[in-house]
Amino acid sequence: MPNVNEAQNAGTPLNASLEAGIDVLSLSQEVVFTQYQREVLPLDGFIFWLRTSTTKTIQGSLHYSINSEQREDESIALRSVIFTAREQVDDLAAIAPNMLWVAQVDEDYYAFSQQGNFYEQAGIYHYQGFAVWPAMQSQLIDNINDLNPGEAVVSNSLPFWLTLNAIMPVYPSFLIPQDIRPPYAAIHIDPATTRAIQAAPLLDYELSHFQLTQETVKITMYGVRNNEALDYLDYICQYSLSSDAFGIMNMPVVRDEKRTQSETTTIAQKKSIEFEINYYQTRLNNETRQFILKTIQNYIINPL
Repeated sequence: MPNVNEAQNAGTPLNASLEAGIDVLSLSQEVVFTQYQREVLPLDGFIFWLRTSTTKTIQGSLHYSINSEQREDESIALRSVIFTAREQVDDLAAIAPNMLWVAQVDEDYYAFSQQGNFYEQAGIYHYQGFAVWPAMQSQLIDNINDLNPGEAVVSNSLPFWLTLNAIMPVYPSFLIPQDIRPPYAAIHIDPATTRAIQAAPLLDYELSHFQLTQETVKITMYGVRNNEALDYLDYICQYSLSSDAFGIMNMPVVRDEKRTQSETTTIAQKKSIEFEINYYQTRLNNETRQFILKTIQNYIINPL
């Protein structure tokens, strides 16, 4: 039995004409999509997509444009793509997906992030995206043996901060799960602030590398009030004093931030704390492996 959209559009002259045009332009092209599963490294929150054995074939027209760019660290052909389908493909427009559908055409992989230009009378669906950039293709894993959950990707202090989640969930900046509700905290480490404060790294008899490092860490919190924010600050300071993971070099304080939305005429419960810290990068890797093997300590804050 046809669904509502199919029943409405089946007899529409515009729909029939457009579908015929798609068949002519694409020569009845069929595009194979492969499903990838979202995997998050427990050490540093890095996201990878692991290939599964699930595929689906969808009839439609795939057309793209190419814009070449020469950058400091790569020369890249940016391929934007529009996939025009005769039927709605819910998986390509999913919100906060744990699965990613990737189309492979020749040597290029295409992923989609937007559905647009839809008219119900036309009954044609357009999905827009980009070819997966060469620098990002390492995040698509075809063989599970290439995914090592026991080795961090980042070289900074991020893994420490992700373990300090007793009061609220903590995520790396730019890797916040889509549309999550507060409370939560985002950890941002400005790469420009990561620098050595030791003349040269120390190599021990096993050639282990020890580098005393300094950097600035900004924590942005949503959905917390004053007491919770101060408890979180005290929680981090007590942890720094009771462990040798990192030292705090500044006098951190909770700041109120302003984020507005005109539709609600309100401001968000947004706060931030900025830390200047020092740590040993090699010690970071050793400590992190220990953190994930034991329960994270909970600190009890006694109010005055």
